[in-house]
Amino acid sequence: MQLRRGPPGARLPVAHVPALRLVKPPAARLRAPAGWRAWTPYNSYTLRVVAGIMLVSLPLSIILGFVISNWSAQTSIDQTKARAEATAESASVRIEDWVSERQAELRTLAQDQVGNLSSAGLQSRLVAAVASHPELEAIQIFDAKANMVASSQQGIVISPTPTGATFANSLSLETLGPIGIGVNGIDWLMTAPILGPDELPQGVVAADLRVTSLSRLLNPYGPDAVTSQDQETHIVNADHLLVYSSSWGPLPDDGAALAKGSLKTRAEAAVYHQAITVG
Repeated sequence: MQLRRGPPGARLPVAHVPALRLVKPPAARLRAPAGWRAWTPYNSYTLRVVAGIMLVSLPLSIILGFVISNWSAQTSIDQTKARAEATAESASVRIEDWVSERQAELRTLAQDQVGNLSSAGLQSRLVAAVASHPELEAIQIFDAKANMVASSQQGIVISPTPTGATFANSLSLETLGPIGIGVNGIDWLMTAPILGPDELPQGVVAADLRVTSLSRLLNPYGPDAVTSQDQETHIVNADHLLVYSSSWGPLPDDGAALAKGSLKTRAEAAVYHQAITVG
């Protein structure tokens, strides 16, 4: 057996390691350069969701606010209009009922005069009957020839034929004239025929309605009621003239109403036209 020696092994090189040196840390921390890393706290999923919701909800909230505001204003206007219309309709019904009651009074008074136009006590009986008719400012009785035979007040002139009517109509029909300025102030004349048992006319009873009673009809709850603080109710005639206003309150006589501008002040022509045509 023959043994052979292998080649001699190569020696590994020795690495020269530099000696360690102690380096002092800097006095202040070095800041990282500014860049996209500055937005890192805001670049979160929750923040992006909240921003998206606000981007959508804020315009919708503004639009919805305008819509609700307009709807609320229109609703308030509609409610006020409906309340004003209800107040006007209620006042109209009260005035119509009041006039109907006065017509019934005058009709009864005319029936009491049947066959008594030539009696001596006609004047005294009429004066005594006035206390039972406080809403009639003056009452006069005329015979079939339009001659006045009795009057509740001396010096008062009441025409037996209201404007637009004839005496022949007053002898057979109940008449109601328009409100106007007359000799004694404001005239609102009403007549009732005196018909005998044979239905033949014997005369006419004429009365002047008390215009100042309208204050109570326009505001039945009194001048201190809530409705008189935020509303005014006006009565307008066919000539677009103001007859009476609830803001005037109770007035003592026709002169006070004239001093307030009754039948002299131009009223709401457009509203009057609408009320007459379409309501």
